[in-house]
Amino acid sequence: MPRKNITLFAMMLATIVLFPGCKKEKTAELAATQAASGMLCFNSPEEFAEAQQKVLAMSEAERREWEQQQGFKSYATKCNELFEAFEARGIESDEDIYNFVKENPDYFYIFIDNDGEEYLKSYFEDTPYSFYMNEENLFAINDTVIKVFENYIVKASKNDVDGLLHLEEDVFDTNFDYYSSNNDILSREYSCNCDIREAVFRTTKSNNRLYVRFYIGPTGVLNNYCCSYRLRPYHRIAGIWYYCSRTISYNFSVNWKYKDSLAYNSPWVYGGNSASDVNGTGSSCIDGFLLNVYLPVGAYMNDLQFVSFNGWAKTPDTPSCTIVCPNL
Repeated sequence: MPRKNITLFAMMLATIVLFPGCKKEKTAELAATQAASGMLCFNSPEEFAEAQQKVLAMSEAERREWEQQQGFKSYATKCNELFEAFEARGIESDEDIYNFVKENPDYFYIFIDNDGEEYLKSYFEDTPYSFYMNEENLFAINDTVIKVFENYIVKASKNDVDGLLHLEEDVFDTNFDYYSSNNDILSREYSCNCDIREAVFRTTKSNNRLYVRFYIGPTGVLNNYCCSYRLRPYHRIAGIWYYCSRTISYNFSVNWKYKDSLAYNSPWVYGGNSASDVNGTGSSCIDGFLLNVYLPVGAYMNDLQFVSFNGWAKTPDTPSCTIVCPNL
């Protein structure tokens, strides 16, 4: 490796969480996490990165048990409980879904994509933080409290929690720090597209659909960079797609590149990772990280972007979704 690339690479080795390409194992115990007034409080960025890795490796039941142990209920769990109760009553028509949204306007809405297709969605399901924030959209890392909005996050000191609680979407206060989140391309989310920051793949048969999304870039929490993926099955009775539980199997690899911000005239530095579960796991959604790295302030992974994809994902009622983008 050229000497000019050593600085950032060494810093990454000290802070990187690079997840192995294998089926998710049962999680080990997480480091102790305090919950203050129902808000998760992580002691450091490294502890938060560890929690992200282990929480995403848990089953839904394991994650809810972990939340109870913390004295905490995440926004994602609240939404899942509401939808499970709705699904148990039986979904027989689109009218049932419209009524469900009317009954739970703080948690669900109908999303219309560029093709005019409708999807039942929960708020914040596309952020990387819905498993860690409470119903007030808050969680803390060290002395910093973070409030999550749909397309950005807000940071403040723990002394300003009351002020954060009163912040509303798209109402900005100069006393707080605002950062873009990683969900800036949602208009294309349900099509099949690839670009340097996001790639989306989809396969459909009759009233069943599987969609796979990859994202790479900064997340805005504490100078961290990630490559994340999501696999989610959908079903529809009539016109509205809603997520459902299916056995999801997959096997894919992803490659990326970036430039070392601390090296003069840095060439491209290449990396990659893979994930696999060929036997399949029953779930309504599988999320994971292929890369999650925290860098010291002042260090950046310039132009972090995808290079290529290869692999597949499927459910029993959809054809294999081919994951290939060789010419980004």
